[in-house]
Amino acid sequence: YLYQVAIAFAPQTFTVATAVEGQGACTPTFTETWGKTARVNFAAAEGWRVGAVYVDGKRAAAAAEAGFVAFEHLAADHQVRVVFEQIFYRASITGAPKAGGAVGIDGAPAAGADSASASVAHGKGVRLTWAAAEGWRVTAVRVNGVDEPGLAAGAAEYAVGALTEDIDVAVAFERLRFAVQTSLVDASGNPVDGIVGAITPSLADDTAVAWGDDAAVRWTLQPGWRVAQVIADGRVLSGEEVRALEGSYTFAKVKEAHSLRVVVERDRVS
Repeated sequence: YLYQVAIAFAPQTFTVATAVEGQGACTPTFTETWGKTARVNFAAAEGWRVGAVYVDGKRAAAAAEAGFVAFEHLAADHQVRVVFEQIFYRASITGAPKAGGAVGIDGAPAAGADSASASVAHGKGVRLTWAAAEGWRVTAVRVNGVDEPGLAAGAAEYAVGALTEDIDVAVAFERLRFAVQTSLVDASGNPVDGIVGAITPSLADDTAVAWGDDAAVRWTLQPGWRVAQVIADGRVLSGEEVRALEGSYTFAKVKEAHSLRVVVERDRVS
């Protein structure tokens, strides 16, 4: 007897199984023929990055950087797991000195807080806020090391609609300061400071007296002269008040500019 046998051969195939964690794209699970090259491509979605790639259970740092895994001369099944991680940025704000005010993130500054920070996802918005304490003002605002004069003079916040980098805001506070205008004059209004007496100290500079401090003004007269009148912020003090001064007047806890005018006259000899 004569028998005829037909045998069909098929190429051997292997499976490359893929899995993804997080947000991103990756070549789906597929099969490939023995000896061929099997390639798995992957890419993170916006706001995400490749955190790690595992090939057959082992971490593959080079593949994570390259963006693909290639199996040349395929001869076995393989597994590829790609882990995508969300990108976060650091938002931080500081205020100095601490007594000068408070700072905050995404809300009103918390009393006494001189620093705040938050982790913000890529593309999300953030508001960094500040408020000067009573008697203080904002003198400078720096964003990532760059002075922003408009922020120092404007609204007390810096807002970013979609964060794409770390952000650091530094706010500088300083105490409000005021001048105290002083004068020593005769009855005709002529200046006599340094002629018939002296009034000290000189507080005419706008930075002379810090908010909340006392400002004491003193005067001395040469023999033969006496105080005829003292006018503080436009108010003429009574004779009894003048006698109680004993050569000095104090503006207590200054919160605004002041003026003091001491009018002198020749002492009458009885």
